[in-house]
Amino acid sequence: NYNWHEEVECLVVLNGKLEACVNGKIYNLSKGDMVFFDSNEGHATLSKEKETIALVLHFTPNTLNGFDKNRDRYHWGGATDKFTRNETYALEIRKSLVEIIESFNKDSLESKIKRSIASDNIILKSLLYFAKKEEKNKEDKNDPDRDEAM
Repeated sequence: NYNWHEEVECLVVLNGKLEACVNGKIYNLSKGDMVFFDSNEGHATLSKEKETIALVLHFTPNTLNGFDKNRDRYHWGGATDKFTRNETYALEIRKSLVEIIESFNKDSLESKIKRSIASDNIILKSLLYFAKKEEKNKEDKNDPDRDEAM
């Protein structure tokens, strides 16, 4: 299925293999791999094995509005592969996904805080490793969205 949505998508392969296609680029993913699709970016996935299972997490880029007035300059994309799936950042994203799932076992303040921290960690790691920031022309002083010096 070809689809798109407002949210950024993180897809993690839990078992098997799948193919993800976005903007004409094809990612061949195996167990432990993850791919990020940008907001409103058309994409499709195809299971390559009968027992393939994937976990999908969506988050809205509006989550970043409180942190950066220019959050619309960030664009997610890319995937891990056999060389990067066990890098520290990928392991931390997968660990945070487990923490989110486990946090639903109890309806407590502690569980809600753990879920929030794990969600923030995924967003931060995805921002650091899977997002690119468009650079605006710093010379254009008439641009109302330009970054201001601190």
